[in-house]
Amino acid sequence: MRVSEGDRSIAASQDQENLDYALLYRLHQAQVAWNHLNKKLTRRLQQSLSLPEILQTTAEEVNSLLGCDRLLFYRFDSDWSGQIIVESVSAPPWSLLNQTVQDSCLRTHWLNPCPEEEFRAIEDVLNASLIPCYGEFLARFQVRAYLVMPIFRESHLWGLLIAHSCTAPRQWQVPEIAGLQQTAINIGLALQQSSLVEQLQTTTADLNLQVAFRTEKLERTNQALAKESQKHYQATIELAQREEFLRQVLDSLLTFVGVLTPDGILVEINQYPLNVAGLRREDVLNQPLAATYWWVYSPTAQAQIRGAIYQANQGIFVKFDIPIQIQGGDQVLLEFSLNPLKNAPGQITHLIFSGIDITDRKQTELALQQSEAKNQALIQAIPDFLIQMRRDGLQLQVINEGLIHYLRPKNDRPQYHITEALPPEIAQERIHLAQIAIATGQTQYHEYKFVDQGSTYYEEARIAPLWNEEVLVVVRDITSRKQNELKLQQANQELETSIANLQQRNQEMLRLNEMSEFLQSCLTEAEACQAIANLVKPLFPHCAGRLFIIDGSQNLVKNVGSWGDYLCSVPEFFPQDCWALRRGRIHLVELLNLGLYCHHVPQDAGIATTLCIPMITQGETMGLFYLSTKITAALPAAKQQLGRTVAEQLALAIANLRLRETLQNRSIRDSLTGLFNRRYLEEILIQELARAQRKHHSLSLIMLDIDHFKLFNDTYGHEVGDYVLQSVGQLLRESIRDSDTACRYGGEEIVLVLPEISLDQAQIKAEGIRRAIAQLPLSHNGQSLFPLTISLGVAAFPQHGTTGAAVIQAADAALYRAKAAGRNQVIVAL
Repeated sequence: MRVSEGDRSIAASQDQENLDYALLYRLHQAQVAWNHLNKKLTRRLQQSLSLPEILQTTAEEVNSLLGCDRLLFYRFDSDWSGQIIVESVSAPPWSLLNQTVQDSCLRTHWLNPCPEEEFRAIEDVLNASLIPCYGEFLARFQVRAYLVMPIFRESHLWGLLIAHSCTAPRQWQVPEIAGLQQTAINIGLALQQSSLVEQLQTTTADLNLQVAFRTEKLERTNQALAKESQKHYQATIELAQREEFLRQVLDSLLTFVGVLTPDGILVEINQYPLNVAGLRREDVLNQPLAATYWWVYSPTAQAQIRGAIYQANQGIFVKFDIPIQIQGGDQVLLEFSLNPLKNAPGQITHLIFSGIDITDRKQTELALQQSEAKNQALIQAIPDFLIQMRRDGLQLQVINEGLIHYLRPKNDRPQYHITEALPPEIAQERIHLAQIAIATGQTQYHEYKFVDQGSTYYEEARIAPLWNEEVLVVVRDITSRKQNELKLQQANQELETSIANLQQRNQEMLRLNEMSEFLQSCLTEAEACQAIANLVKPLFPHCAGRLFIIDGSQNLVKNVGSWGDYLCSVPEFFPQDCWALRRGRIHLVELLNLGLYCHHVPQDAGIATTLCIPMITQGETMGLFYLSTKITAALPAAKQQLGRTVAEQLALAIANLRLRETLQNRSIRDSLTGLFNRRYLEEILIQELARAQRKHHSLSLIMLDIDHFKLFNDTYGHEVGDYVLQSVGQLLRESIRDSDTACRYGGEEIVLVLPEISLDQAQIKAEGIRRAIAQLPLSHNGQSLFPLTISLGVAAFPQHGTTGAAVIQAADAALYRAKAAGRNQVIVAL
């Protein structure tokens, strides 16, 4: 349905009013958002002292509100160059963070005195009147439009707050300019606040240093006074310590020490015996030694003490063991001694007695005797052969014969050389190990076997150093253990083989899963076939292979992928040349049946094994999976089964890809003409417009309509109308480039998308198509049809619009003008 010019004018007026209202509303909303952002920034200045945090958060929030490609803080350095210290970008490629910028044009403008409210805004750099150097500077950073605000700290220019649009021109709105100005003012306050905080921190640090210095000085003075006081105190207690030292030495002795008068009166004693008996010094001093608590329980002990005193007065040193009573009624055994002390003339003036508690020693001696008896019993119970040997191999003593196969010398003597009993190599090794054990002090081990009377025995010898030149040899029969170890080793070997096979199967399953996932990710059958060689090759080491696909005619088998160094098959052959394809089952050829080679394998190939596996899914044979190898064991039964699994997965993957390609073509193709449909047109137009905008190329559209198409349907019927559309579609497909796109827009209208073609070239192209259609011979069922003409409208991006809908609308309007002007002509959009 066509709309009149009057209706279009009224609609345009209403749209303009709606647009103005919407613009005012958006400006109001933007102003509210900027006020909210600057209030939020003011609160943040009151709450946070971290300038980097304030700058980064502000950059992200402002950029979120502006929606530009890049927002950054540009700080002037001492040489008036600049550095990007904070940024917020819409995409990583726009990042300029930490870059140092040296621009003389920028310095000329901003370093001259300027009011704080001054700013710079350019909506389109390409159309702005900029000096060349500044234009080149902006192009280097891909700036298409920008808005710049100065940032002052205490009336000094600190830097700039800059917003960039890198992809397209931009019209900066009044709320955006005012909001960014207020943000720059707030950032200046933040800079001033940060400077004050730094000054405060510096002052505080200086004060802390002064306090620390004075505190340290005072501590040094106090330490000097403390050292002087310590010296005086040490001198005071040193005398008392010397006096106490002798008493402590005597009391610290864990023995009985005392002094007697010649008549046996105790005049001095150390503290240890008092503690043992639970007595006080006054209980025993100046009392007869024989009458003290230690002996009163036993008249025999008292008599021993009196006799010892008598002997000591005769000048005899007395020593004997005597039991004494201790606290709690227990008894210990004391090694008692009494020694006479004489003066210079030789007179006995005192008797010095001492006693050592030997209770533990006596108990140890008893325990040692018991232990020796127990050890002897244990030795007799040990099944090992124990023998004492000298380092030169002389067997000194058999300690225990044990339960081993004892090799005795021919002349059974108490002492004999080891070489008389053992085989020479075993005897020499034992002598060598005995010498090492004596030299290092470490036990040596020797495991060996020998044959005696037709039977094999295993023994383990441990050679431990004893003393001087002797060692203890402990020999154990380990024949049963060795036999079990051999059985266990064989079982472990079988288990390791099984585990290795399982691990190999697991790796193969993992690779199969990886191959399946990869094939599912492929978009086309050709893409899958190219990747199959790399996916399959690790599964079949020492093998070469090929993947064959049967073409659509089912008459030719073609190679689509290969791997390995000795491919023994022709790349193309007929299905009947392969026994596997002919029989529909796997075909294996080994050295024993070389006469059964398939016809596609050369008879003089010189390989050990070939394996042909048909790829069949849902009863349809898709192709052939072929393997060959020069190593006979490279394709065992497990690998053949793996080949079947791979062939099944490949067949299923290829069938799925073919089904996917068929469904995809049906979703984007017009079933009648074979051209792309309108849905595909919308998608490809978006992509081509984006590419044209990015690369600054033109993009042309041709919209054509078959003249008097209704007459064809009315005259010849709809079947002929379909034939006409199919003929036109085929001609258009043959007339355009591979990069062009032909789409059925609706009915008999067709749209051609021509990337990187100017409007003039598109007009020439349209004229050529018009003439080709006019010369197209049409006949159906032997009946000639009257000549066919078309009308065409041509439009281009960006001359007639910046969106796909706008360019299509312009081409449609040009087509309408061509129809109105008499049809069969090309009209370019206004």
